[in-house]
Amino acid sequence: MKRFALYCLIGLLSFGSSAFAQGPQSALFTFLKTLPVYEINTLPVPDGYEEAYEILIEQPLDHNEPEGEKFQHRVFLSHKSKTDPMVLVTEGYARNRNYLTEVTNYLGANQLIVEHRYFGNSVPETEDWQYLRVKQASDDLHRITALFKAYYNGSWINTGISKGGQTTLAHRYFYPNDVDVSIPYVAPLNFSLKDQRIYDFLDNVGDAECRAKIKTFQKEVLSKREEIMPRLTWFSKGKKFKFSYMTIDEAFEYSVLEYPFGFWQWGTSCDDIPSKGAHIDDLLSHLVEVVGYYLYADEGVSYFGPHYYQSARELGYYGFKTDDFKGQLEVLSGEPSAIFAPEGIKIPYSNELALAMAKWFRKKGDQIVYIYGANDTWSATAVEIGKRVDALKFMMEGRHHGDARIKNLSITEKQQLSKKLSTWLKTSIELN
Repeated sequence: MKRFALYCLIGLLSFGSSAFAQGPQSALFTFLKTLPVYEINTLPVPDGYEEAYEILIEQPLDHNEPEGEKFQHRVFLSHKSKTDPMVLVTEGYARNRNYLTEVTNYLGANQLIVEHRYFGNSVPETEDWQYLRVKQASDDLHRITALFKAYYNGSWINTGISKGGQTTLAHRYFYPNDVDVSIPYVAPLNFSLKDQRIYDFLDNVGDAECRAKIKTFQKEVLSKREEIMPRLTWFSKGKKFKFSYMTIDEAFEYSVLEYPFGFWQWGTSCDDIPSKGAHIDDLLSHLVEVVGYYLYADEGVSYFGPHYYQSARELGYYGFKTDDFKGQLEVLSGEPSAIFAPEGIKIPYSNELALAMAKWFRKKGDQIVYIYGANDTWSATAVEIGKRVDALKFMMEGRHHGDARIKNLSITEKQQLSKKLSTWLKTSIELN
């Protein structure tokens, strides 16, 4: 989950403690004004919809103390009718615009997008990390679901992608009755800070020739350090990247170690790997394209800081082995972590929640559709489902993190999914 489109925050007009969009007072808008909200802003209405809003909901920082500190929690609503299904999109990061997911389009549904707490516009004034727990984020979703169920009386489906898919899983685990169906995409469930299953995946994915080519590329880049570093420095200056969390030399070595993970996660072709002896600019360009150098700059570390905290506390992650690069690494050694946790705080890790979730989904996770790409590195830590649960799991051959989607399922798989969804949602659904 390391290369994502990063969102620029939109400016919100300040209207004091409460502000509401002007315009026709529809039944929905009248209902929205009864909710505990700070703002309701009208948005361009998607084709086929009646209304759309950005809403800042009042949310408790600590759901165990609901009368305590609050924060503004951003959601986006696309409305068709109160009787149509509602798709609850559980984001794992920031979200600064409205959009329609493929699940929403397939079902012809209403949609609520919920930005994750501590990201984007949904950051408490008191940024106390202890409240960035999986349960608290699930409590956010539960409260929002309860608020909107007072108006929408159709079926509810929650869905999310990558870390957003993890958020879907957690919401379903803690509140199994909030929704009728869950559709998490490419959602990992890690059991340690450096999950061994990811190492095993990278040692076996694809064919031996491609894996050898990846290793050769990594060693080639490291061998060209003296030529690459001046170029990387100028590249960073051009992007206005700053490096105080780590040095630019550390960032370079992390990017080389990250390369196989990103290569398989995002579906890079083995044919695109520069050959041994390729021009230095081609080597560096390919490395930056596959890995995304923003990750290691202060801006990237800061943006993903809440994600790293959650990984270090409850969600687990992955690390890097360095044995193959002895003598070529100058600053990293052993098994460095891919978690760049916020500095100055101690984060006690426990896999208790992940193991409990895995057990629940294996035995009780009914009416869930899991979608993974077999070539995606994160498929290594996919949820395992038991034979007795009423669920579907698609491990899509040749697909990766970005294209493991319903639209890319085979005709037979779409028919299978259509049948299940029709049964679960008690209505006829045809996926084309």
